[in-house]
Amino acid sequence: MEPSLCPQCKRRPLTDVRARYCSAACRQRAFRTRAMQLSNVLDNQAAVPLLADLQPLPPDERTLREPQHQLVGRAPAGAVYFRLGIRLGKSKTHRWFPGQHTRARPAYRLDPFEFPCVPTIGSYTVVYLDEALRILDGPRYNLHIGRADFGVNYCQGDRSWRVGRG
Repeated sequence: MEPSLCPQCKRRPLTDVRARYCSAACRQRAFRTRAMQLSNVLDNQAAVPLLADLQPLPPDERTLREPQHQLVGRAPAGAVYFRLGIRLGKSKTHRWFPGQHTRARPAYRLDPFEFPCVPTIGSYTVVYLDEALRILDGPRYNLHIGRADFGVNYCQGDRSWRVGRG
């Protein structure tokens, strides 16, 4: 039987039958490629329009209430938590908040609503999770968050939207 080739570099044969890549460099390159492809898909999702019942509110109060209305109102059945992802500047991948190592639970609660602490104002991709922190149907939509918490750094976010993985 002929040894299979590395799916990333297509050159070196795999010596171990359990191996998926020929080296750690190929494994990392494959992860980055998948993350960039996901980020490109997420950036093309439609943004959520402003709710009509919130338009008469003053801008400061609307900034605080709109994310709550959108996140709670668009949550699928069984959703208990949510995470937010953003791609800044020339970054090729999204960062997901809250980070898994920055708090006890790597997600924000829907009920009672926990306002997201994010590093910058911008358009975030929303992912809902169930009670066991399992993703429900993948990333849903993009939502504008108009308030930043300056105690949270961009580098504190995770590179994966899945909980429990690096």
